[in-house]
Amino acid sequence: MKKKLLIFAHRGEAKPFLSYFDFSPVPKIDGLYEEEAYFLLITGEGPWKAGPKLAYVLGKFEVSEVVNLGIAGALRSSIELETILPIRNVYLEQNSQMQFASHALGAVGLDLITCHSRVLDSKKADLLDAFAPLVDRELWALAQASEVAGIKISAYKLVSDVVGQSEICERVKEKAEVYSQKLLEFFLSLDKTEDQSIEPKVDIFWEGFYFTTSLENKREKLLSSLSIKFGSLDQALSALDIDSIKNLETLPKKKAILLVEKMQSLLNPVQKELSLSLEEISLELTKAGAQIKFPRDLERPSFNLSAHIEKPEDIAVLVKAMENFDYLRLINLIEGRALNV
Repeated sequence: MKKKLLIFAHRGEAKPFLSYFDFSPVPKIDGLYEEEAYFLLITGEGPWKAGPKLAYVLGKFEVSEVVNLGIAGALRSSIELETILPIRNVYLEQNSQMQFASHALGAVGLDLITCHSRVLDSKKADLLDAFAPLVDRELWALAQASEVAGIKISAYKLVSDVVGQSEICERVKEKAEVYSQKLLEFFLSLDKTEDQSIEPKVDIFWEGFYFTTSLENKREKLLSSLSIKFGSLDQALSALDIDSIKNLETLPKKKAILLVEKMQSLLNPVQKELSLSLEEISLELTKAGAQIKFPRDLERPSFNLSAHIEKPEDIAVLVKAMENFDYLRLINLIEGRALNV
């Protein structure tokens, strides 16, 4: 009988699964376990370990589907930590170069980049962020092996950290047990609703809204994430209260923008409040013609400032705006002491 194969990079991620199910080690294959309905494989970290090990197992056993559960890092601070997200497409980075090879997993979710080494600095994170918002070490190799074997693969990643922040490895180790338990609880809820896809493929008639292609893509990604956060699509839609936006007397495209903004706010209220507060304290500088760029990870009370000067008066206006800038409030915002959430 064919069985699903659950696949993890580290034993710590798989530990609650090994305890919950009646898994037994498969003789002579390190890291492979079996029970009545599932196989479970622990590959080790990195694409060069994960891919060959999965390919070997797929060649020896009857596997119906591969399900990868694990940890991923966020390349954007707007992604809420400790949420579990389905992966749509996976790309490969090697030696700081993006490879022209990708795999579509078919989920309504976020894209991810598999890297040949750990991403520890914000400079590399900014480079990768242009391609996808999440990063891991194994998924591309798993998708490659599955595709060669002609077996479907799906992946769900718990977002553990924002890449480029300090002390990431220590924090992930400290919370490893919590993360792995969350993965088990998610999988059990996923398995119970196997006949009803968790993807929000619901036929909602967006009457009164006008979504450009970009806005529609954002809507579907956010709706998928909100469905996971609230436990179901119905609860996510209830929290959105779409009619309150639909009934506004404004243009259909404006309604679509407002709806997407509300989705983002529900998904990450702290990030939304922080963004609005930063806009507020920057308003006078913006009116003075300055462009302000805060750090992507928002860990430091700093920013880059640029301005276009054409006449002496422009300098005077800019200097006054800089003198009035509330830097103490910026420090409090970054440290979380001035947020109303």
